[in-house]
Amino acid sequence: MPKFEELRFDLDELEDAEVTEGEFSRYKGDIPPAGTTLIGLVTKMWLTETSNEDEMLKVIFQAQENEGDLEEYNGYEVWDNLALIPGAKFRWKPFLDAFGITLGDLKNKMKLEPENDNVGAPVISIGKWTVGEDEAWCKITTEKEKYKGEWKGTVDKWYGYDEATDEEEDEEEPPPPPSRTRTRASAATSAKSSARGSSAAAPARRTRATEPVEDEPEEDEAEEAPAPRRGARTAKAARTQESAPARRSARGRGAATDNDPPF
Repeated sequence: MPKFEELRFDLDELEDAEVTEGEFSRYKGDIPPAGTTLIGLVTKMWLTETSNEDEMLKVIFQAQENEGDLEEYNGYEVWDNLALIPGAKFRWKPFLDAFGITLGDLKNKMKLEPENDNVGAPVISIGKWTVGEDEAWCKITTEKEKYKGEWKGTVDKWYGYDEATDEEEDEEEPPPPPSRTRTRASAATSAKSSARGSSAAAPARRTRATEPVEDEPEEDEAEEAPAPRRGARTAKAARTQESAPARRSARGRGAATDNDPPF
């Protein structure tokens, strides 16, 4: 432990410093399960180097405005390191595509802060795309990996804000139509079954028609039933005669037969 004889900080510099919330939030929630799709935006980005001195983009994504079961992950931040080398194209290309940034934009239109910080050179914008602004909104799918014995969250893939993820595309794919061969076979099978059913039912009806009728209680009851009264038959015949002209009138003149009287 060094022996401090005199504090060396600049008193005026500390007094004049503005109070800020810091560069990073203090997310205390759980790490999202692998494969979780989150909405958010790129809040910070730096141009820096790998241990092999290859140029690299270091990006921070912060989850925001997620709803439902995913609301608990709002504020979750995850880092992604995008080494600008051919072998890591599967990492940096989805990121650039998500925002419509080309390699030409990256090489010729990237604007950096004038001074580096402890991470690297802070990126302000790339062409018309600006870090932390509306155009920086996007989606990611999450991944998890072990680092120094502990699980940490990482980015599996980047997507545009309105772009469907791979999982969403699989869910929206309609089922394949049934085979025409199977359809014809099913129709033929149904026709055969219908024909067999018709042929089997016909003899049964003929058999019932040709069987001798046995004495049944209903017939005995019919013989014992008293004959209808003459008055009832007369009233029924009168109703029938009264309704006949009405039926002919309803059918119209074109429906008259040779037996109808002339008018």
